Amino acid sequence: HILLAQARYQLGQYDAALQGIGRALAGARSRGQQPRENWYLLQRMASFAKGDLAATAATLEVLAGRWPRKDYFVQLAGIFGELGEPVRELGTLEAAYRSGWLTAERELLNLAYLYIDNGTPMRAAHVLERGMQQRQVETNARNLELLGAALREARENGRAVEALTRAAMLGSDAQAWLRVASLELEENANEEAVAAAHKALDLGGGGRPDSVQIVLGVALYNLGRYVDARSAF
Repeated sequence: HILLAQARYQLGQYDAALQGIGRALAGARSRGQQPRENWYLLQRMASFAKGDLAATAATLEVLAGRWPRKDYFVQLAGIFGELGEPVRELGTLEAAYRSGWLTAERELLNLAYLYIDNGTPMRAAHVLERGMQQRQVETNARNLELLGAALREARENGRAVEALTRAAMLGSDAQAWLRVASLELEENANEEAVAAAHKALDLGGGGRPDSVQIVLGVALYNLGRYVDARSAF
């Protein structure tokens, strides 16, 4: 059955190939034998080539369960993503991460974004911080911005300010300094908000100088510097 199924697959006869694989699997089970890994691999390829993502996912679940390895988990997560099942996509990638299989920056950033999208920003922050510590994720302005956003969403504002300040310093970006100023203002750290707002203005205001002026004016007003606040507004 398998040899014929392989031939059918090579000819693009995916339905016939899948029927042959199904018979081979059923025969093995009836004899109390363990089906071979390459049988499921052929089933996965034929299902995917046919465009049946649900069947592809089901086969990958068997492969990941019986022969756990990175490729199966990453492929399964990708299929769940295409099927619009973000919770299952995240759960599969999380299992791969816990197994130590996700080490590339792209993989870790993808996991962090999924955590944020699924309402668990603190886990995203943990992945990013650990990745930066282990030099798997570059400590650049963009990644620090993401870390700051995750921490802010997790209401870890003190740590978010630290990450966003580092991002602003690396990127020399007015918009980044505005985010720092706004968060400092939320934390009632008015002196720090004023300093960050001035840095944003020094860099042109990031296309939103009016927003910077508002943050600056409120912080100055909170400090009792009413004349300066009036000028800022």
